[in-house]
Amino acid sequence: MKVFDSIWDSMWVFLFGNQITLHTPLRRINDFELQKILKLTKKWCIKNFGLSHNNPKAKIYMTKQIYGQVCYGEYNPDSNVIYIYSNNCEDIKCLIKTFIHEYVHHLQPVKNSYKKLLESHGYKKHPMEIEARNMESYYIDVWEDIKNKL
Repeated sequence: MKVFDSIWDSMWVFLFGNQITLHTPLRRINDFELQKILKLTKKWCIKNFGLSHNNPKAKIYMTKQIYGQVCYGEYNPDSNVIYIYSNNCEDIKCLIKTFIHEYVHHLQPVKNSYKKLLESHGYKKHPMEIEARNMESYYIDVWEDIKNKL
């Protein structure tokens, strides 16, 4: 797998240089650039979706998921933290979509209603998950706003 990654990275540089695109693999981005992308995405979300009245400033942690069902990220309403699992997000597009999805959960009343709705609707038909998945489509608007700031 490392040989393939090395060949792919060489092809990427040949095709795109060091330019960051939506399809740039996260492994090609350094931590500083990743944090900048997340910070700019958060700023865009605050401007366009607003702040939570209950928890105005969510923290963002980029980490690796080490157990549980594989997911790209999660929002913990008790600690007011958005977790992004870098080992599960393959590229910038996935990173931005994941942040938007979890930011929407940050705005929702997940502490009070999420579990009840999960029991009655299941995950796929959960109204909060449907809303979060629908809002992911704004990733292109985020990208258009932040790409020249990287």
